[in-house]
Amino acid sequence: MSDLIEEALKVVAQIKQMEQEGKPREHIELVAQQARQRLHSLTLMPPMHPDILEFCEVLEKYCVR
Repeated sequence: MSDLIEEALKVVAQIKQMEQEGKPREHIELVAQQARQRLHSLTLMPPMHPDILEFCEVLEKYCVR
């Protein structure tokens, strides 16, 4: 589980940095969608770790359901 949390935190940090750098939304969406595909099982595992919740919230901004 801790490896998954580390991966999620890296994605959150990467997306936040991209936001701060003013990267195009399409670029951020691509990163978010790739992360969601790699880590989608995270969102299915209870209980939700706070870092995983943040990961999910960040992805929600950039992934169309």
